[in-house]
Amino acid sequence: MKLNSSMLKWVCIALIIKAVFFVFFHYHFLRYWPAQRIVRPLFIGSGDTPGYFEPLENLVNGHGYSVTVRDGSGGASYQPFAGRMPGFLPVYVPLFYFFGKEAASAALIIFQFLLNAFSVYLLSQAAERLFKTKLSFYITFFLSAAGCFDSVFVHYGLSESLSASFLVFSFYMLMRISPVAGYRDWMWAGFFLAWAVFLRPVLAIFLILFPLIGWIRIRLSPPGFLKACVFFLLPFMIADVCWIIRNYSSFGRFVILQNTAIGPGGAYTGDFPEQKVSLKRWVIAVGGDCQEWEPAGEMGWFYLPPGKQDAVMPFTAKDFTPRYNTDSLLRLRDDFRSSLDENIPGDKRMELAKSVIAACERYRLSYISCHPVYYYFLNRLRICSRILFIRRLDHLPFPASGQMNMVQKAVKGGYFLFYYFVIASALAGMAAAVWKKNRNALLVALVVMSYVFLFGFVLGFVESRYLVPVYPFLILLSSFAAATGISRIWRRSSESE
Repeated sequence: MKLNSSMLKWVCIALIIKAVFFVFFHYHFLRYWPAQRIVRPLFIGSGDTPGYFEPLENLVNGHGYSVTVRDGSGGASYQPFAGRMPGFLPVYVPLFYFFGKEAASAALIIFQFLLNAFSVYLLSQAAERLFKTKLSFYITFFLSAAGCFDSVFVHYGLSESLSASFLVFSFYMLMRISPVAGYRDWMWAGFFLAWAVFLRPVLAIFLILFPLIGWIRIRLSPPGFLKACVFFLLPFMIADVCWIIRNYSSFGRFVILQNTAIGPGGAYTGDFPEQKVSLKRWVIAVGGDCQEWEPAGEMGWFYLPPGKQDAVMPFTAKDFTPRYNTDSLLRLRDDFRSSLDENIPGDKRMELAKSVIAACERYRLSYISCHPVYYYFLNRLRICSRILFIRRLDHLPFPASGQMNMVQKAVKGGYFLFYYFVIASALAGMAAAVWKKNRNALLVALVVMSYVFLFGFVLGFVESRYLVPVYPFLILLSSFAAATGISRIWRRSSESE
């Protein structure tokens, strides 16, 4: 990719637009976000942030890639960790080593901001190469630069922003490949995807899908495709072999990505108590939202203060079986809450935890037996729809709705409207791709749907930030729909004249 005046112009425009969002959100983070989760001047933390950065800081401090375990007397030990892959290591560790936590944290946020802005240009270039019209470039640029769904995550010490940027970089390099250009672009595409996987391991699905997309686009011979796959996968294989060797020496077993697991039925079994894992598995089985911090969700119902549960009962008749009913869930909720209450003696909590685990498994198996169509298909589609059609805006640094001023309400409302415009037009783009048999648009749709189906049919997670890495591909589909519609209007207008 050569530096030229056109590229500089568009990147500067993207930087200016993104800078407006950055300054606006940063002001609100400093004003409304909990002070203990801010590393001034720029870095914003959330509940998952320590899992990314504490192991890296311990590594620099000579304790290996580990988490800190504190005992009751105030002492600390260091436990080897593989619950997060070290995707931030190449950027954060050198900065932390030479300049300390505050400077490293600020530099990381600036790095995320710059890559987010640059990815706007690369995504627009990819759209032009894919759909072969300059109009696609302009529409993609506007949609990508003007949306704040991904812009707000630039501020966070989370993997969403960088993984989305690197996924765009990888896809752009994939759009550059040609049968006569050698394998350098294949390797760069693999390098950026490998970095994205080390930030968000679920993106490993694209280690298979992206080479297939490249092959479909340029139709290499079988030996040529095999060679391209080697170049594409080489960066990930080198990095992951080092990671596997480190994990084997630390844990005595092979850990390819991370040592948190996905249990049968979709529940995340990382650092959670076993009764919480079992409850999540049942909630996912009935097609519910397994985020406990969402009070209107099914899992959140079990965490509401006593007295509030009956008023917001999220479960309906289709969620019950002859083995359990509303009263059963009320008892399960009481037992579950008590099993996590540290004021209750340990042996009693252990007994309650075993009771919760057994009940959740009985309920789950009963549900599968009584409602197999819902369990295997309809509930999975429900989770997919919840991932795409978000009901709330996570991570916005605004006060409660009743305390917002007019500007904040306008931004939040505009955020919602813009997001739903992208989703609706992306779905229209998928339909247009099928109708017009547009191979390139169908490939983009494949990227989106494979990712969404992975969460809906395998993992069962419902959280808006998980959509951020593939949000640029929704913009590509939205751009395809808009460009198709505008071109058709222009054609009809020309014919009528």
